[in-house]
Amino acid sequence: MIGSMAMPADFPYKDIFLKGQPVHTRLDPFRIRHPSMDLLRRAKIFAPFDALKGFNEAISEKEVLYSSRRELSEGEKEALNRRIAILYRLTASGPKARKNSVTVSVTYFLPCGEASRGQYITVSGIVQKVGITTIRIDETVIPLTDIAAVESDWEYEGRPVFGADEWDAS
Repeated sequence: MIGSMAMPADFPYKDIFLKGQPVHTRLDPFRIRHPSMDLLRRAKIFAPFDALKGFNEAISEKEVLYSSRRELSEGEKEALNRRIAILYRLTASGPKARKNSVTVSVTYFLPCGEASRGQYITVSGIVQKVGITTIRIDETVIPLTDIAAVESDWEYEGRPVFGADEWDAS
């Protein structure tokens, strides 16, 4: 028998197979010339090996689900512009930004190869600066045109930052 199948009559290695595994004693000349490998070195032989560096990451990038850019309604655009204007007033200068240290969560669209497809990412952190075209949260710089939502539970002088329309941060 070879495993679970019957040995064919014309099996060319029948005599070798019937001899079984070789047994070497400790002082056998073969064993002296070819000592057993220690387990740590043997484990290295079977360790995982990444022959193509970055290939697994490239494959995993293809698994990301991309969506189309969502168009904001006029009401959403006005609310977003109002929130960004408040953030601009709170972080108009470096000392003012450090003093207020506004913490927000910004959801923005990150395009992939084509501009209409990408993914929405949410970044939370302290607003460092709001510029004419970008907003900087910690180390992340986000174009204002890609922002979909800005949220904050931060208060300024007892009033929520994103509350009433006439709120003034000056």
